Amino acid sequence: MRLRLVRLDAGTRSVAVQRDEVWVPLAALPGSEQLGSARSDLLALLGGGPELLAFAGKLVDAYRGSRNAVQELGGLPFHPTGFRGCSLWESHLVDSARALLQLRGGVLARVATGYERLAGRPFPPLRPRPLWYESPLFYTGTAACCIGDGDTVPWPAYTQALDYELEIGLLVANEVRDASPEEAMDAVGGFMLVNDVSARDVQYREIVEGRMGPGKSKDFATVLGPTVVTPDELMPLLGGLTAEVWCGGRLVATGCAAGMRHSVAEVVSYASAGGRLMAGEVIGLGTVPGCSGLESGAWVSPGDVLDLRAGPLGGLRNVIGEPEPSRRAAGKLPRARWSVVCRSDEEPDPRGVLAASWRPPPVPPLTGALSPNTLLDTVECLPLAGGDKPEDVVVDGAGRLYTGVEDGRIYRWPADPAADTVPELFADTHGRPLGLEIDPRDGSLVVCDAYRGLLRVSGGKVAVMADTYEGRRLRFANNAAVARDGTIYFSDTSTRFRIDHWKHDLLEHRPNGRIFRYRPSSEELTLCADGLYFPNGVSLTPDESALLLLESGTYQLSRIELVGAASGRRRMLTALPGFPDNLSPVGDDTYWVAVPSLRLPVFDRMLPVPLARRVVARAPSRLQPAAVRYGLVVQVDGSGRILRSLHGPAGRYAEITGVRQHNGWLYLGSLVESSVARVRLPA
Repeated sequence: MRLRLVRLDAGTRSVAVQRDEVWVPLAALPGSEQLGSARSDLLALLGGGPELLAFAGKLVDAYRGSRNAVQELGGLPFHPTGFRGCSLWESHLVDSARALLQLRGGVLARVATGYERLAGRPFPPLRPRPLWYESPLFYTGTAACCIGDGDTVPWPAYTQALDYELEIGLLVANEVRDASPEEAMDAVGGFMLVNDVSARDVQYREIVEGRMGPGKSKDFATVLGPTVVTPDELMPLLGGLTAEVWCGGRLVATGCAAGMRHSVAEVVSYASAGGRLMAGEVIGLGTVPGCSGLESGAWVSPGDVLDLRAGPLGGLRNVIGEPEPSRRAAGKLPRARWSVVCRSDEEPDPRGVLAASWRPPPVPPLTGALSPNTLLDTVECLPLAGGDKPEDVVVDGAGRLYTGVEDGRIYRWPADPAADTVPELFADTHGRPLGLEIDPRDGSLVVCDAYRGLLRVSGGKVAVMADTYEGRRLRFANNAAVARDGTIYFSDTSTRFRIDHWKHDLLEHRPNGRIFRYRPSSEELTLCADGLYFPNGVSLTPDESALLLLESGTYQLSRIELVGAASGRRRMLTALPGFPDNLSPVGDDTYWVAVPSLRLPVFDRMLPVPLARRVVARAPSRLQPAAVRYGLVVQVDGSGRILRSLHGPAGRYAEITGVRQHNGWLYLGSLVESSVARVRLPA
């Protein structure tokens, strides 16, 4: 028998029984008053014994009246009193452990891969411990985190790697204690779909590093399906039950329940040993092999619609919520680099580089407007209270300063901040905020997030504007410029490498980058230019007829026409003395260029030699070319003429990636520092 809750036309809640793909509400049937509370209480019906269920079935079979459509209710189908989670499939444990090891990378991951290729069997440390084979082990969850069909799955602030786990759950309908395997099935009222949502990054730390748990990695969302199937119908099918996970209307994972290590009766018996199983408790049997993002590689993104299905258990549909903002304004967040917000349909980075030969232009001499000085060695630092690597800076119409740091948080200072001013936590993208701009229409913050795409932050809430183009995820949103009508131009630095492997894109030196235009009014994303070499900073001219663009890969400043017959034409303006990063307008057709690194002679010598760069790309990062500590920003005009430069040869504030002029100050962001800096702009 298949059961669920429905609502009648009069608003009455009722338990319904499925017959011929139609849900028949018990409360609408003649004679159903004899069921008492079981007409509207699914748990009461299941706990009433076989006779009560049989009587309900007879009422449904005997009814010959009209079977009008009813409203299928979402939410929880009953009030759960507890949750316990088992893991009964060895292949799931092995495959998920292997996937987690590969995500983290390192020597052990390479050793495991090599062993399995040679031995043709799982790497021994990936297999469960001996006790798992002896007993159906479980963790104890809480009923407070249970949600139902149609509810939004919360994304806690403390996790980056949210994952689904399609499970089959059994419902305890009658209290039981110290049940033998032979007695155990009398307590089971039915089975349902369960999504035992996991925070994978936290789970790893709890179990592997802390040797405890799972705890916080599990206690925020356990999703219970709306349909309960009685044991007599499901048990004969359990061993061959197939399951599917759909995300955004696309099939992303499949699995089969064959090969369970312990029986359902053994699970109930073990769980009830020495204690009570209460009516209303749900026991998850474990992830059906293949039905998690960790195994399938198909992770969910905020806003995705997730649909779990498994034969007679029906479907379970939920929306993945936006990551909650961190409330830890101070201190570093324990967010591992491998665990940034995973996105469905994300493509892995290439393992190697397809290096192309290129001969760099001569290095501009540091003379004239580029002559060295020590102005940037006198900066005043604005500490970030635990944040690192403030990539970019921007100032809004009220004079408030913003920056985004490596762990995803965005900070804001009040107008005219000083060294002792503590910034407030403004938002948390859970990704890596890079370029920041203010929308002139409403003052909202436009963010290029390297992992999540083009975002808008308003009132501290983060919303994705664009993160795909022609069905593929944007891989490296970097810097933006916002027109007066709200149109946004932004750089997507690489179609091949994400920010984690930004050096690989520079070493490859191929035209992997592009510029997009996004119109918020129509949510239209169009390609403005491609074939670019690590495009970075962008800025609109005062009349918005052209876009200025910095390409880190070629050290060049160029101009892209946006209107008229020449629209789309790109023209090189000038070569810079280093790797340019972000670009910001002053408003008078002059612009500030952040230069995090001077040209590297060893890198320039490798550019005409593809083999050398392929070898270097495989070397550890510490052995690859790296910037020396030096501070440099350059001011240019719309024709590319270099007007002046500010240097910091002592490296007090180094690798400057963001620069913004406001009220006689230059505000600076950096790829390596743990503060924003500012310096008085010389006359």
